Amino acid sequence: MNRFFLFLIPILFIPALAKAQGIRGTVIDQDGEPLPFTTIYVQQTGSGSVTNQIGKYELRLSPGTYSISFQFLGYKSEQISVTVASELLTRDIVLQQQAYSLQAAEIDGGKEDPAYKIMRKAIAKSSYHRQQVNHYTCEVYLKGGGRLVDAPWFLEKTLKKEGLDTSATFVTESVSEITYTRPGDYKERVISIRSTGDDQNTSPMNYINSSLYEPEIAGLISPFSPKAFAYYKFKYVSTFSDRGYQINEIQVIPRSRGEDVFAGKIYVVEDLWAIHSIDLYFVIQGIRIEVNQVFAPIKPSVWMPVSHKYDGTGKILGFTFEFQYLATVSKYDITVNNELADTFTVLDEKTEQEAIESRDSKPETDLEKAKKSSEDKLMNGEELTRKELRHLMRQYEKQERQQTDEPAVIQSRDVKIDSTAYGNDSTYWALKRPIPLTVREEKGYDLQDSLAIEQIKREEGDTLNTGKEFKIYDLVWGNRYDLGNDNTLQIKNALASIRFNSVDGWNFKYALSYFKRIDKDRKLEISPVFRYAFARNRGFGTLKSEFSYGKGLMKGSKINVEGGYYYSQFNEREPIATFTDAISSLFVENHFMRVYDKKFIETNWEHRVRHNLKLKPSVIFTERIETFNNTDYVWFDNPKKEYSENAPVSLEMPDTHFGRSRAFKVYLGFTWKPWSRYYKSGETYSKANNPPEINVTYVKAIPGVYESTADYDLAKIEVKYRFDLNLFGKIAVRSEAGKFLRNNTMEFMDYAHFMGNQTIFTRFAQMQGYSIAPYYDYSTNDQYVSTWINYEFRQFLLTNIRVLRLTGVKENININHIITPTVNHYLEVGYSIDNLFRFFRIDVTGAFLDGKYADFRIQLGITTDLISFQ
Repeated sequence: MNRFFLFLIPILFIPALAKAQGIRGTVIDQDGEPLPFTTIYVQQTGSGSVTNQIGKYELRLSPGTYSISFQFLGYKSEQISVTVASELLTRDIVLQQQAYSLQAAEIDGGKEDPAYKIMRKAIAKSSYHRQQVNHYTCEVYLKGGGRLVDAPWFLEKTLKKEGLDTSATFVTESVSEITYTRPGDYKERVISIRSTGDDQNTSPMNYINSSLYEPEIAGLISPFSPKAFAYYKFKYVSTFSDRGYQINEIQVIPRSRGEDVFAGKIYVVEDLWAIHSIDLYFVIQGIRIEVNQVFAPIKPSVWMPVSHKYDGTGKILGFTFEFQYLATVSKYDITVNNELADTFTVLDEKTEQEAIESRDSKPETDLEKAKKSSEDKLMNGEELTRKELRHLMRQYEKQERQQTDEPAVIQSRDVKIDSTAYGNDSTYWALKRPIPLTVREEKGYDLQDSLAIEQIKREEGDTLNTGKEFKIYDLVWGNRYDLGNDNTLQIKNALASIRFNSVDGWNFKYALSYFKRIDKDRKLEISPVFRYAFARNRGFGTLKSEFSYGKGLMKGSKINVEGGYYYSQFNEREPIATFTDAISSLFVENHFMRVYDKKFIETNWEHRVRHNLKLKPSVIFTERIETFNNTDYVWFDNPKKEYSENAPVSLEMPDTHFGRSRAFKVYLGFTWKPWSRYYKSGETYSKANNPPEINVTYVKAIPGVYESTADYDLAKIEVKYRFDLNLFGKIAVRSEAGKFLRNNTMEFMDYAHFMGNQTIFTRFAQMQGYSIAPYYDYSTNDQYVSTWINYEFRQFLLTNIRVLRLTGVKENININHIITPTVNHYLEVGYSIDNLFRFFRIDVTGAFLDGKYADFRIQLGITTDLISFQ
């Protein structure tokens, strides 16, 4: 959502108009009405532009003769030839309405809609279009603008004081040079920027390089995806001629409305099965975004986008806003992939069986057939069925990917900003800007000037923004300081750490972190923590040192050493949040957290052997000390209640008191994510798919080391995976199985515990615990299997109401299960409404123990859209 609020960032100055040779004018229809955002393409320079909101355009051109085309959906393209000398020519263009024709099959209602044959061929060829160009460079002008349309009445004065009113449009502009190298390497050099916002938000990469030929775009299923027919219905509308090409107009109709589908129209070039233009929209979180892209034949059979337009409107928490992005692409210089034929015929198995049989009946020796590789068939431009083309392109893409430095990376983007990017004057922008500013946008620049001056004054008088000056209140509120030479110090907010529990009473912790970046691949962090418990009149503390290392996909390796005197929950994964326990204790005299003290030292190592395989050995020595309640303080006292003792209740171990014990444990484990794929942005990698995750751990507690008494062995395996069922929704499964091979000497904290929850709040992390299970009742030192299944419906009850579904509301069924020798079957069945008002979630859960009803609860929480499954 930050991108939408980018438009609330002012700009610095008003550009002056500059004169140069070229061509200008107005594009109108036959009735004299202006055609805004008409796409203009100059063939000789490979440059694109668009008209503004009132149909005016202006192109700066060097002296010479040019062929210029004007294209607007629903109208015939117009192509003119002009000779530019030293003057600025005026050429007004009148576009005529497009003449449409219908294919014969459309008339015969008994036949399949011809749109399906067109789309089957276009989908089969989508991978070809992704590999069609070896390399290209281009220049992109991007303008993003938006305005606040309406706001809550009680904030109107404050917003006007900050210069945010409904009469001004806030604008950001950038000019970038894009370099693409197959199969997926994009480099961007930002030449100029007019924005005080986040530089990443001015990048046109997300727009220019988001191709509908990809199966998915930011979570949206492309109409050209191999699984498009599961998500869309297609309807043939018409056919028209454009620059000698036959263009098919296809209506895209979602089979089920949702946040992952487009709707609208696409235009497909006959025989080439390439995109001519698109006019689509989608709705996400109640925000409607319209997408218009126009392509042009940069080279014969190679159609590339020359203009992009994105319009959005939405409402969030009472704020109504609108925004628009416009991008024009110019100076195309492309190198075609000569390993692939320029043109070839795609045969549809469903409707062109006779042509396939005719092709296959041609005489050809077995040796000739055997000699033909995938590349040969593509280079020779042979007739190929859709199935053959898909198979050949999959093999071709796989071979190409294996030859790259990082085969697991499916797309790489690198952005560099010129040191002079912010220093260009208004004359420069007047020459570069292909789309004149509107009156609202000019007012936005005026606003930018005044606010920028005030900001400079504030910064000149407040050196805290440099991150180097210390203020006394930072000791309480916290802050982060840049110490220079890649050294950083952070003081955590101490007030935010204040908590209460029955063992420590009121308590707080004071934490610092020192960061030293050795180089781009290595970092050192030292973090001391001090904690004070007022009910015990004593302090605790830890010191942690962590060294992170790894280059590229091998990042994420680290080794840390930590030690000290602190507290721990019996379940070290902390099933009860300290804040939740404090509220429950103070208000209703229920304290759920069970803790003990520990003196410890541990070393943990996580080392990436491969990008998808991480080894995780650890060594831990701990002295565990039993603790007891030290306060009965509450805010609302109930005479019939008192705090229960600080000892867990367990079916397998009725008495969990232990006094004092020592344990020396060695952990050996690994995490494996097969078939992982990534996106790369600079030095950062993000997931491009949802591979299965397998975690294997072996724990050995060795007695006799520094008087340790714990003596047991535990082996466990965990598997996590998501299944996409297309229109039927999504299923996420997590299962863990473990067995204690030896359990000679164990205290209760050594048992296998399950993440219970006995509060009215849902668990923060999805699939990480049980909704209403007791915290320690089912803990075991034998064998166990725990399973979580979450089924997210695309449409169920409330989501059958389209208005609710388009706001992002989701419905889930949850099934959670435990098996131990003591508990044959503990089962939870739940229903949840997620993403209510974009932030909240309601869970309704029933529990059954050994087939009998055990519990029921309604819980409130934060939407799982804000939480990651993995």
